[in-house]
Amino acid sequence: MEEKKIVFETFKRAMTEESKKSQKIEENDVIKYIPTDKLKFYQELLIKYATLEQIYDIAQLEIIGIEIKKLGRKIIESKDPKYNYLFALMKGTDKKAHEQVVLECKNPEYNYKFTRDIKSANIEANEKVILESKDPEYCYLFAKYIEGADITALENIIIESKNSKFSYYFAKDIKGANIKALGQVIIDRKDLEYNCMFAEDIEGADIKAHGQVIIKSKDLCYNYLFAKDFEGTNTKAHGQVIINSKNLFYNYNFAKNIKGADISAHEKVVSESKSPEFCYYFALNVKGANVKALEKVVLQNKDPKYCYLFAKDLEGANIKKLYEEIKNSGNVEYIQKFECYFSKQIEIIELEETVKSLNDENNTDIKFI
Repeated sequence: MEEKKIVFETFKRAMTEESKKSQKIEENDVIKYIPTDKLKFYQELLIKYATLEQIYDIAQLEIIGIEIKKLGRKIIESKDPKYNYLFALMKGTDKKAHEQVVLECKNPEYNYKFTRDIKSANIEANEKVILESKDPEYCYLFAKYIEGADITALENIIIESKNSKFSYYFAKDIKGANIKALGQVIIDRKDLEYNCMFAEDIEGADIKAHGQVIIKSKDLCYNYLFAKDFEGTNTKAHGQVIINSKNLFYNYNFAKNIKGADISAHEKVVSESKSPEFCYYFALNVKGANVKALEKVVLQNKDPKYCYLFAKDLEGANIKKLYEEIKNSGNVEYIQKFECYFSKQIEIIELEETVKSLNDENNTDIKFI
């Protein structure tokens, strides 16, 4: 026999049109619709040949005269947890039978969704499946959203799973959570991001213990951020990680932004690097910096840009020496910038040099220019 091919959207329209011919009756103040024989035939075709998705698609239309429980039986027989859950959401379906399929399938996603969305759901039975699954995500979601959930039992599964993400979220979102035990999971896992998040967001977190994980990691970014954001952590130890790295960016920023930082130790790293850029910024922005020592590095480097900036921005800078280095560099741009910005100071410098020259006893001849 040749197989007929029918466009499903056309079939839907045919069922919808035929449903309009259904007979309306009233029994005991309840309105019912008696389907035509053709609509019954269409329904049988749907049950026999359509996919679960197509059956659900038709059921959602709430077509007059369609027997929703009959379609539901096809879904129940399929043992598919998704469509049994979806059918249970609709009016007139056998919710208990659909739930039984969901329970037997032992899929924690749909056990959670069924309990969350179906008022008549068996909380204890669905929770049992989730506990047996040992899935930390759905243990967390069940605890958060299902009234009457066994918080302790669900929390124990998460602790046993050693999952950083859901240990953090359980501690953050679930009233009465065991902060110490959940925090220990994250400490033991040594996950830097979640150690920072736990310390920041969870009241009662062990800041020093989470900070120790960060220190041992020797990660520069997290050591800087942890020292910056948390009181009670070991600032000196975080700083030592940065100092040992000799990374100029983090040594500069640690000294600049962290209360209790060892300024001289971070400055030593910057000075020994001979970087005129970081010596300039360190002198400019770090309270307690040894400006003269940093200026000396800039002068030794002979970089005209940072000689100019150092002279312009640092109070007490040696204008004369910095100007000499810029002139010696031969860099026209910064010579002009310097002479424009420091015109009065340069006049004084030149006057002092002239007077010194005139007072020099070795002068024999003078030429005016």
